[in-house]
Amino acid sequence: MIGPLDQDSDGYGFVKLEEYIKDCSKIHYVGYQKHPEDYLAVSDMFCLPSYREGFGTTVIEAAAMGIPSVGTKINGLVDAIVDGETGILVELKSVEGLISAFKRLLDNPQYLEKMGKQARLRCVQNFDRKIINDLLMKEYLNILNMDQDKFFS
Repeated sequence: MIGPLDQDSDGYGFVKLEEYIKDCSKIHYVGYQKHPEDYLAVSDMFCLPSYREGFGTTVIEAAAMGIPSVGTKINGLVDAIVDGETGILVELKSVEGLISAFKRLLDNPQYLEKMGKQARLRCVQNFDRKIINDLLMKEYLNILNMDQDKFFS
């Protein structure tokens, strides 16, 4: 696990997340990292079981590296993950859903690889820096009621 723990969490049923991580030898929690891409580079999948998200930028970063994601069906993540194509979306707060998604991907390496390729392709086609910057500029000009041709001439 990478990143800070959610300080707003009220525990997950019977135990706080920090206690669970500490007691589980199969979880390696490395906390906040300045270069999370180093960890993505050795990952088979990315998981973001968020309760709230503006947009799943980290999902797109994983996709850029050819890594499919497992995420929750919330605003932002439903826009970043194409369920069954670039990753798997599960119900909010569903431990069973997460386990099922992990098993589905890890038990089917060809499916995992195909999703990673689809995630990368979608990322390149829709989230390339130039595309995003051009769309952002057009939106700003639209908000300012400025003609794009006049602005750039």
